[in-house]
Amino acid sequence: MNITGKKIVIMGAGGHARVVADVIQHEGRFQLVGLIDSFQQAGNVCFGCTVLGGEDDLPELCRKNSISGIFVAVGDNYLRQIITDRILTRLPDLELITTVHPSAFLGSGVALGEGTVIMPGALVISGSRIGRGCLVNTGSSLDHDSTMEDWSSLGPGAVSGGNVHIRQRTAVSLGARINHGITIGQDCVIGTGSVVVTDIEDGVVAYGVPCRVVRPRQPDESYL
Repeated sequence: MNITGKKIVIMGAGGHARVVADVIQHEGRFQLVGLIDSFQQAGNVCFGCTVLGGEDDLPELCRKNSISGIFVAVGDNYLRQIITDRILTRLPDLELITTVHPSAFLGSGVALGEGTVIMPGALVISGSRIGRGCLVNTGSSLDHDSTMEDWSSLGPGAVSGGNVHIRQRTAVSLGARINHGITIGQDCVIGTGSVVVTDIEDGVVAYGVPCRVVRPRQPDESYL
């Protein structure tokens, strides 16, 4: 880990936070001071990182420890947005860091938004744009000239063709496949192993081979 880099914390202490901490440590650009989690006791050690306190403690912890950056490691797309917005309302100068595992590939002309993580073995091919607070998970692939809007996610092993558009807060689950040129609406969940061959409307759960809309869903409906 880079001990001279920007001091940061991770919001969260669960499984997703564990993987994000690993990415940050392998990338080596930041000094990870500890974890923020309101459901853990301060002083607990999770995957080698100390819980510093809860969300309400964050302003004082930032001041005392010269913390200037945060990664919100919450797997649920909607909750990640809500928690991030709440933190930045209180601490508008806190930077949302972006982190990329060294084994990931980023093609030419790729743009990454703040607060996004690119996991081990992920591929983001030339000309693709990834928004704020996105998750490109282990071994997933976003092909050329595709777009992931803010707070969206690709699950482990998910693969898109080129010119795909995934709208905000949509979750594409493990091993799903998306054909070239497809648009998936906002606040959708695409089920594990699905093959998406037609556009998907906003606010639905869809799955299958081929992928079909199964029912509507609300943005705050849990899916993890």
